[in-house]
Amino acid sequence: MKAIPSVAFNEFHGTASEVTARQIGGRTILNGRAQHSHVKSARQSQRRADFSYITKQFRQLNEEQLAGWTELARTHRRQAAMGGEEQLTAQNLFVGLNTNRAILGKGLVMEAPAELHGSTYIKFDDLWITPARLVITGLGAPDTRPSRLVIRMASTDSLGRAKLWGQTVIVDSFEEPSDGKIDFTEVYTSQFGVHVQLGRKYFFEIYWIDENSGYVSQVTRVCYESSESRSINGNEYPG
Repeated sequence: MKAIPSVAFNEFHGTASEVTARQIGGRTILNGRAQHSHVKSARQSQRRADFSYITKQFRQLNEEQLAGWTELARTHRRQAAMGGEEQLTAQNLFVGLNTNRAILGKGLVMEAPAELHGSTYIKFDDLWITPARLVITGLGAPDTRPSRLVIRMASTDSLGRAKLWGQTVIVDSFEEPSDGKIDFTEVYTSQFGVHVQLGRKYFFEIYWIDENSGYVSQVTRVCYESSESRSINGNEYPG
């Protein structure tokens, strides 16, 4: 099973099981987000504080540091032009990379990295979205090491809603598993104080963050209705 979206930071397309997302006229069309509107976790508040702090720090760059970020942005724009990717400014890169580093608990870097290395779309075999478990199996390795996997989620009880991307909330970041399996059931419950509920549509944004630079190359999106026990591919949990 594969999900193949385009590049970071905010334009995506791809396929996941029976769900397909594509860009048409600047709009994301899903064939098949709502947020946890009643939840405002300490982690969410910290993310907002990090973003505000990092944005202010951009204005503290000296001329040499600013020149480094400007050159990195120029190089990235050349690559973006070839791949049809988002064109970023020096400030976009500075804030984006440092915000991603903050997600991993890493400090602010004022010097631009020499290069940006990311990982392509997330490859995995199956995903269970049930009251008893949230589990990804058969997770493929990142293209860039060391990297950590970030999972963002949102849900809605309106199964017809399909254009609410951008409102997902970070569940957590995870080290690359040796067995290709990530069980984030307890992490999700601890973070939001609720279990997965039947009859709700769940939205996932999953991506690797390069631990050194904070770069995110591509983000995979999956949306699927929760099930009593079966995975998105209709499989019962093994064992």
